[in-house]
Amino acid sequence: MQKIQKQLIRGQHAARRGFTLIELLVVIAIIALLAAILFPVFGRARENARRSSCQSNLKQIGLGIMQYTQDYDEKMVPTENPPAPAGSRVIWYELVQPYVKSTQIFICPSNTTAPIVSGYSTIGYRSCYVANGNKDTGVQSGSNGMNFNRPMDYYDKDGNLLGGRLITEFTTPAQLILVGENEGTDSAPNFYRMNATAAAGSFLLTDHLATTNFLFADGHVKALKPTSTYSCTSSACGSGQINMFSVTGDQPNGNVATYLATVQGKMG
Repeated sequence: MQKIQKQLIRGQHAARRGFTLIELLVVIAIIALLAAILFPVFGRARENARRSSCQSNLKQIGLGIMQYTQDYDEKMVPTENPPAPAGSRVIWYELVQPYVKSTQIFICPSNTTAPIVSGYSTIGYRSCYVANGNKDTGVQSGSNGMNFNRPMDYYDKDGNLLGGRLITEFTTPAQLILVGENEGTDSAPNFYRMNATAAAGSFLLTDHLATTNFLFADGHVKALKPTSTYSCTSSACGSGQINMFSVTGDQPNGNVATYLATVQGKMG
């Protein structure tokens, strides 16, 4: 009988025994270690999904642009049309919108608070996606990094009125950027500045895991490191070098190279 009572007492003591402080600390340390390992993975997976959604937006925009060119005698969508007066100008988002029938696809899921484009007859488009083209009269300044002919020009680099380029000018459409991304503070609808001022924060390419999305003239969309879009030196574009922002694939500008390297350095 006494033996049975001793066994019951030992069982009660065993039942009441909890975790020791050391055991709790070990469990907490394991949980913290797992969190440190898994949270960055989850973050990358989430941003990867946003990048894919952004690419889908650009793909649809590209289809809309191609439909526009078919309706307008193979002329590319210009950055704006007409260019003046301010406040009544129609920008490329609105020219493409009837073909895509959506305003939501002009918003990148990684950049939902981009500045709203102002000074145009718009319906509140955000400057998430920007056209690779010039909208201003006059000769383009080399200090801005944009003194070369671009696919969505309304005026060319020398100030000549185009009203939209013929797509037959695009000899290497798979290497010619039509639309890119902006997560800077500027509300412009186009790439109008790629220099040190822009790299300081006014115009930054959206960071998707150290890459940014581009829509090309042949309709494909690709995530690239900014520095891979331009390989010319400050004075020339030699054999094997390219400027993906230029219709002719050359036209060097040292400000562009510096800008892209700076923006790349700011990305994660």
